[in-house]
Amino acid sequence: MTISTPVLAALLVVAGLLITGWLVWRRRHRSRPRAPAQAETLPALHLRTHGDDVHVLPEVIQFPAAATQLRIGYHPPLMNRHVGRPEFERLPHIDIRGDSTAARELSRHAACIWRDPSGDCYVQLGWPGPGEPIRPRNQTRVLRFGRPHDAASQPFRLAHRDVLRLSSQVEYVFLEVEAVRDRATPEQKKIEAFESSGAAPSSSAKLSLLRPQRRPALTPTEPDDDDDLA
Repeated sequence: MTISTPVLAALLVVAGLLITGWLVWRRRHRSRPRAPAQAETLPALHLRTHGDDVHVLPEVIQFPAAATQLRIGYHPPLMNRHVGRPEFERLPHIDIRGDSTAARELSRHAACIWRDPSGDCYVQLGWPGPGEPIRPRNQTRVLRFGRPHDAASQPFRLAHRDVLRLSSQVEYVFLEVEAVRDRATPEQKKIEAFESSGAAPSSSAKLSLLRPQRRPALTPTEPDDDDDLA
C-alpha cells in the first residue's frame, strides 16, 4: 500500500504542527512564574546598600519565630568572650559579612530582633544585659521616614519600611507582609463580644454596631520627641 504525495505532505504538516505546539507549551510551562517561597512572605530585613561596589551578605534577614531573639552583627561569636553570659551565647545569630569598606564600620554586635506572639516585630540596638552591656557604634540607627528613633534604651516596634542602618553604606529595610488570614474589624469584634456573652444581638443591634460613630474633636497636642535620639 503506497501513500500518495498529497496525503504524505498533509501528514508531515500535521506532525509539524503537533511538534510546534508541544514545544510552545513546554516553553510556556517552564517560564511560568513560581509561587513565592515561604521566606519571602514573612517579615524580614532586606539589604539596601549605597554603591555598586559594596558587597554584603546576607541579603535577607528573616525574623525568627515568636519569643525567640536573634542577634545580628559582624561575626557575633567574638562578643561571647566580652559578655560571658549564657543568656547571650545561646541566642542564635546572623553573621553580616562584607568587603573591607563595608565591614570596617559594622558593629560586632549591632542589635537583637524578635517577634512577639501577636506577630509584631521588634529591634533593640546593642545588648542591655544581663552581663556587660554592649553599645553599637554611633552610626547604627533605626530610621522612620529618615528620622532616627531611640532603639537602644528600650525595644522599638518596627513598622513597614523602617530602616535599620548598620553603617554609612549598609542599611536593611524592614518589609512586613501580613499573614493570609481575615482580620476581624472593630465592628465584628463588638458583635462577637455580644454573641459570646450568651445573648445574641438582634438585627437592629448589629446594624447599630456597624454604623460609624462620631468621634469627639481632638485637641492639638505638642509632638512627642521622647523617641528621638540626641
